[in-house]
Amino acid sequence: MTLSDFDLNLMRVFLTVYRCQSITVAADVLNLTQPGVSGALKRLQNQLGQKLFVRDGRGIAPTHLAHEMARQIEPALEAIENTLTDAQEFTVEGKRRFVVYTTEPVMLKLVPKIEADKSLGNCEIVLCPTTVSEAELLEKLNLRQADLAIEFSESSTSSHFTQPFFSDQICVIASKTTLGSKARLVLRITIKKSTLP
Repeated sequence: MTLSDFDLNLMRVFLTVYRCQSITVAADVLNLTQPGVSGALKRLQNQLGQKLFVRDGRGIAPTHLAHEMARQIEPALEAIENTLTDAQEFTVEGKRRFVVYTTEPVMLKLVPKIEADKSLGNCEIVLCPTTVSEAELLEKLNLRQADLAIEFSESSTSSHFTQPFFSDQICVIASKTTLGSKARLVLRITIKKSTLP
């Protein structure tokens, strides 16, 4: 198979399904129908002669080949997209997509604000739940699989910077019958220590 015989749009569909690990979610991200995404994956697998995803419970899981393809192809496609994007001056009228990884509580705060913000224009903000370690999250930023991460922990490296986004309060609730005076004392000490700079 040569590159001239290959439809690169299939790779975009593949990478989106790989990132989301869901045909339904990928279809929403790509603004395509679910059968359209399934059909594109089938064409790609037929061209390769190998499966890229297998059934895993109610969802799908990538095969070893899918992992290898994503690892090698994703940076190349990202570079092409970034080159084309950088060639244009940024405006909200231009179609731009920003992938943001964050925790579920933060997502609940942001979703209504994003949906209500009319100044975003054609910019799309995709919120993804953080289900990986800090090291894996930084790798996603390095590989440009994510544009931004909002985390409770602060991380500072030579290639990243952090900035406070907002502050919040937590409330501890426990039964009076199960939380004795000694336990309350330990709880107070623990919380005070955890809030020290």
